[in-house]
Amino acid sequence: MSEQNTLLPPGEPHELPIGQILAILWRGRWIIAICVLLAVGLGLAYVIRRGTIWRASSRLAVESSAPGMAALDSLMMGGGGKNYVNTQGEILRSGEVLREALKRDALATNPIFAEVELADRQAWLKKALKVSAGRKDEIITVSLDSKLKAEACEVVNGVVDSYMDFYSKRNKTKAESIVDQLAGRLTNLEEENKKLLALREAFLRDNPGFSVGGENLVLAHKLR
Repeated sequence: MSEQNTLLPPGEPHELPIGQILAILWRGRWIIAICVLLAVGLGLAYVIRRGTIWRASSRLAVESSAPGMAALDSLMMGGGGKNYVNTQGEILRSGEVLREALKRDALATNPIFAEVELADRQAWLKKALKVSAGRKDEIITVSLDSKLKAEACEVVNGVVDSYMDFYSKRNKTKAESIVDQLAGRLTNLEEENKKLLALREAFLRDNPGFSVGGENLVLAHKLR
């Protein structure tokens, strides 16, 4: 009695029966089990070593359509909306805002910066701090990931407070500049008005036949 082997045509895929696949897996069950246990063990070791990571976040509402200085900023930056919100997000991460934030007591002695050199703290904070602008709204989210939950909240709050101080000072300076410009313009208009009044008085002295009636000069003398 002879066995007959059926050869498959070249190029056609050969599907293994489900029973044969299970048999292969069963023969290698110990290798599979060891790999699974090794992966789980490495994952647990990484989580234990890393510790729990907390995310401290703060959300700011930036109204580019609000009246006053915000509206003026919006017009100066190209129509407001998304451009304005993105610009404010970049200001939040700017060197001036972060420098002032790091001067605050809550950040100067914050344990988060314990392993960061004093000269490198600003660069570290700019890299670690996440600032995102809303796609469908005018909300800016500021967040920081850290093992130290309370300390991360202090850092985020310090950066937000620094931004608010920067924004208030800038608006105050801009408002003072606008007031100075308007005051200068008013002075120029008053000087021009005095000159016009002087010219009118001189004209009336030289032309006694004219009198002022309402807003126009009316011819008072008789035509000859």
